[in-house]
Amino acid sequence: MIPLKVKEYIEGKTVLSSIPKILNLEVTNFCNLDCPMCVAKDTREQGFLDINFLKKILEENGAVFKNQFIWLHFNGESLLHPQLSKIIKILKEAGVKTRFSTNATLLTEEKSFELMKTGLDYIVFSVDGNTKRTYEKIRRGAKFEEVKNNILNFLRIKKENQFKTDTQIQIIRMKENEDEIEPFIKKWKKTDVNYINVKSFCTRAWQTKRISKFVDIPKLKKKITNRPPCFYHWETLIILWNGEVIACCQDLKGELKVGDLRKNNLMQIWNSPKLIEIRKRQINGDFSMIPCNRCPDWKGFPRNYPAYFAQSFIKLFFKKMLNRELKDEGIKIISNRK
Repeated sequence: MIPLKVKEYIEGKTVLSSIPKILNLEVTNFCNLDCPMCVAKDTREQGFLDINFLKKILEENGAVFKNQFIWLHFNGESLLHPQLSKIIKILKEAGVKTRFSTNATLLTEEKSFELMKTGLDYIVFSVDGNTKRTYEKIRRGAKFEEVKNNILNFLRIKKENQFKTDTQIQIIRMKENEDEIEPFIKKWKKTDVNYINVKSFCTRAWQTKRISKFVDIPKLKKKITNRPPCFYHWETLIILWNGEVIACCQDLKGELKVGDLRKNNLMQIWNSPKLIEIRKRQINGDFSMIPCNRCPDWKGFPRNYPAYFAQSFIKLFFKKMLNRELKDEGIKIISNRK
């Protein structure tokens, strides 16, 4: 079965019958670290998702949220939200599966137990180094041994209490940690973590602070001009902490807003004049909207059915035969289930 979103993209539809995938629900855009590969934190107003506003969003968009698997982070550290466990509980009661990525600096034993008991489905530990020197150079403000112990304690608490939360440890491939990738994989394979993810560096629509430190600039600039329509505009919506809505997970600054849940519901935004116009323009090769005009991180997708089936076969081969899951953004997930 071909997903409806894929059919509508391949056929060039601009008014969609599909339901948007709510990829991210940002609980806060505050962060306690200052990592060089991240987008600056002060580029838009900062705050926390209000519990009562969340309930209102769910009341008005319940059918869209039901059965979704949503990331509870975007441009920030989710553990800074004082009511994160309550947010998870409210979403679970609404039929939503929950997950988030964390730098694990604030992941105490008490917080770990609370999150898993509440019913968190999936957690990603972002650890971009295998040694203290490399890790602390990249994850500025964090302490290597503390973070490692926090993660190991989380895994221990999960095992002792037979919690079902899936766990993933992630490293972003960069010049600074290139020689630590394989030792990183080997070390964490010895633990009870479910998945290990080696992720390619992403410019976040050219919004990352110091891109030239991480990538081949001329090569990326070719990707900006040679591209298909971006599938994100046929697939996802991202909800920011204050209710503003954007269409792309690369747009951490929220430069291309397509709606506001304080004014409209998700389905109205999904087929709003603004999003319809963006889809039409991209089909016609017009990528001049910001930040699309400088983005090499667009989501490519086959524009015809034979190419789609070929890509699906390759992904299935990697998953079944090589135990690796090929995803977007250069993500390579290694299963570590015992």
